[in-house]
Amino acid sequence: MSSLSSENQLPQPLEQIAFLTCIKAADILLQGVTRLLKPSGLSISQYNLLRILRGALSDGLPCQQISERMISHNPDITRLIDRMEKAGWVRCRWCGRYNGSTGCYPICMVTNRCHSL
Repeated sequence: MSSLSSENQLPQPLEQIAFLTCIKAADILLQGVTRLLKPSGLSISQYNLLRILRGALSDGLPCQQISERMISHNPDITRLIDRMEKAGWVRCRWCGRYNGSTGCYPICMVTNRCHSL
C-alpha cells in the first residue's frame, strides 16, 4: 500500500511515511528539550544520565547499568560521568577494595545540585 505525498513525487510506502513522521516528531521534541536544558548547561545525554541516577535514589549505579539504561547509546559513558562529576552534578565512590579477582568499579549517584533541577 502506498500514498502520494504530492503530485510531483513518487508514491511512498506507508511504513516509510510512518517512520519519517516519527523521526520528525522526535526531532521537534528534542529541540524543545534542548531549549529547556540550555539555561542549566546540560545536554540531552547529560540530562538522561541524571534522570537515570535520580531513579536509582541514594544507592547509585555502576557505569555499565547506567549505559544499559541510556535512551541513546553513548559509547563513552565513563567520560560523560567524569565531566558530570567535575561539574558537580554527580559523585562517584568505589565499590570496594580491588583484589585482582573481583573488579572494582565506581558507583555513581546524583548530588544535591541535581535535585534543584
